[in-house]
Amino acid sequence: LHLDPESSLFTDATTRPYVFTTATAPTAGRTALAAVATVVTSEEPRVPMTSVLNTLARDGLVRVLCEAGPDVLAQLGDADLLDEVCLTTVPEHSSWDAPRFVLPAGMVLSGTREEDGLRFDRYVRSTSAKS
Repeated sequence: LHLDPESSLFTDATTRPYVFTTATAPTAGRTALAAVATVVTSEEPRVPMTSVLNTLARDGLVRVLCEAGPDVLAQLGDADLLDEVCLTTVPEHSSWDAPRFVLPAGMVLSGTREEDGLRFDRYVRSTSAKS
């Protein structure tokens, strides 16, 4: 919860932001953010992505765009919650100690582009996969 409740992320928001966190996060931080955001606390050691999406859907937010790193992508993929993935590949060796993202079954490449040494791939769920 290293978020400043006085930052423009909260003060300039046209709709109340959501903050998902765990019960082990500092109470003072959760309380401060609750004044400017909808704070959702999970009892799990990490917030399950299914809980995040279920909470957003309950509140009518059924179309979600998520920019994330390999850890969140792995959680979404493992839970079969991805309909589309836009993946940027950087041609450098990384020593990150993070889960490796594996595209879920049923995802097909729908487009690719290379620019400035970067590769941009877009994968979508095959119409014959999850309905």
